[in-house]
Formats: sequence, C-alpha cells, structure tokens
Amino acid sequence: MSISLSNIGRIRVPDNLINQLDSLLIDIDIRNLTSITFNFRDPEYSVTNGGFHPVEIRLFKDKQTWLLDYFTDFSYAGTYPELEKEVDILFQEGTVYLAYVGSLGEQPAIEVTKITITNFISYLNMGVYQTQISTD
Repeated sequence: MSISLSNIGRIRVPDNLINQLDSLLIDIDIRNLTSITFNFRDPEYSVTNGGFHPVEIRLFKDKQTWLLDYFTDFSYAGTYPELEKEVDILFQEGTVYLAYVGSLGEQPAIEVTKITITNFISYLNMGVYQTQISTD
C-alpha cells in the first residue's frame, strides 16, 4: 500500500527516501497502523571486518498524516565495541547529532542529512541490506 509521507518537520525529508520507503510497504496494510520502523542490516558488518552501518528509520502517524520521526545510522564504537548512534537525524525536532561532535547547527545539519541519506540510498540500491519492518 502506498504511503503519503508529509514533509512537515524542521528538516525536509528527501523525496528519494520517501520513494524507497514507500516501495518497501507495497504489501503492508497501513490503514490501522500508528508507527512503522524499518531496520536495515548488513549481515557482514562487524567490528573487525567493517561493512555497511545498520540503519533504523521510524515513521509515525499524526491524525491522518504520516511523518518521518528519525533516521539513525549506527556504528561500532568504544573500548569494548558495541553499536552506538553515529548519525541521528530527528526530522520533527530539526536536530542532527553526530558522534564525537554533538548537535550540529542548521547548515551542517542539512549537509550531513543530505550526504547520509544519499549514501544510505546508494547502499540500499546495491542490495547490501537485509530489511526488517516492524509495525504498531
């Protein structure tokens, strides 16, 4: 089923991301849902071998409008490596957090969002991810 995702929010949602997410929902009845979470995993990604970072994207329904809540890119970090947020884009709040830097100002946030999502879509189109969709 096609989803109508609104661009209401402090950070604009790239059309190509909306199209990619919509294509993944083709067999899901979204009429009675309130949220949708996409998890994208590269099964080869590890601390020692590297690979493509896991990504989580959440949509939520506000009345009759679907909104993009967040886009989070994870990577291994720390002395005893575990997955941590590397890039966290909060569309409705208009904030972008970058590991080891913190919250970004408006212009750097726009640039990091553009680069991060463009890269993600390229990797998605390459077929490197296994996708899991959770709904509420």
